[in-house]
Amino acid sequence: MQFSREDTPRHAITRYAPDSVRIAGSDYRGSLAITGDSILTDWQCDDVSALDEALLARLVALEPETILLAAGERVQFPDAAAMRAVMRAGVGIEVMNDGAAVRTFNVMLAEGRRVVLALVRAG
Repeated sequence: MQFSREDTPRHAITRYAPDSVRIAGSDYRGSLAITGDSILTDWQCDDVSALDEALLARLVALEPETILLAAGERVQFPDAAAMRAVMRAGVGIEVMNDGAAVRTFNVMLAEGRRVVLALVRAG
């Protein structure tokens, strides 16, 4: 899906596909975490079942108000204990499909909110 907007925030996603996203004219493949200021291409998680407290702690360390988690077109929830750890840190976590997560991420960025989009992609 292609997005267009005149005042696109720096790391807004302008296109997404099942295996990639386009940010600021560059395509990224694989698992990654995106904020308004950074793109973590070394956030290695190829399956939601592998998400644990340590992987999510890397996202919490970015100090977002909300983490958006997406792993394709089907909503997939991580381990409940890992999600509770995020919430105990005072960070919201929302699990969505790719399309909903990308749209929500772009809206939250445009509102100036601190958000992390975590995309989980099979290796």
